[in-house]
Amino acid sequence: MNGGYIERSRFLYQRPPSKKRVFSVARSTRCSSWMLLISIVFVVSSFLHESSTLAQEGRLSMQWLSQDQRAVSIASTLGVDEAKRCLDAGLELEHRFLLKFCEKVNRFGTSCEDTRRVVHNFSFDPIQELYRVVKDRLGDIDDPERFTYDQFSDALNDTTKILSIDLPYIGGEEAYSRFAQHLGEFNLGVRVRTTCKGNVPEFLVDLSYFFTFGLVDLYGQDTGWEYFDLTG
Repeated sequence: MNGGYIERSRFLYQRPPSKKRVFSVARSTRCSSWMLLISIVFVVSSFLHESSTLAQEGRLSMQWLSQDQRAVSIASTLGVDEAKRCLDAGLELEHRFLLKFCEKVNRFGTSCEDTRRVVHNFSFDPIQELYRVVKDRLGDIDDPERFTYDQFSDALNDTTKILSIDLPYIGGEEAYSRFAQHLGEFNLGVRVRTTCKGNVPEFLVDLSYFFTFGLVDLYGQDTGWEYFDLTG
């Protein structure tokens, strides 16, 4: 009888699992899940970055087009083999220029106007066997410009260049007026993002953006910002 009582006591007074231990196990499980997802995104982004390098970092240039220092041309680069693979897959290549007009505030910083975007879309029409380039300056009142080419090299060359763009369009007339009076206090920021549109599932892009705070671009290549001195 005492034995039965002892057994019931063990049952009745068995210590419940420690809340701290339960919380630790749950937290460990959640951390493992997050690490697994982050690892998947990292592997996918690394693979895509390796296989779809469309632009070469640090290959931007700017030239003045007019003596009154109002218009410039901007050139970038684009990998030939990668661009061909994109078009051969039936996809469209987007070459997006980001431009900003910046004024030097002091030795340590600058103040920039809103970023302007100029988008060049490069595609191949297999029916007519023509290469098409569509250029659109976002935010202006003009319709996009459309060009057709027989040769891939000509279309690629046109895609990578802004032949002429006015500084007032980039920074506004007021900022340009200040620039005309103080030439040494301004520079032009240029950045190019290249995308082979359609080659990455949308959910992977969203997942990568969430985990990396937008620092990883699964679609293609980003040159980062380069700044050109506008002293003439």
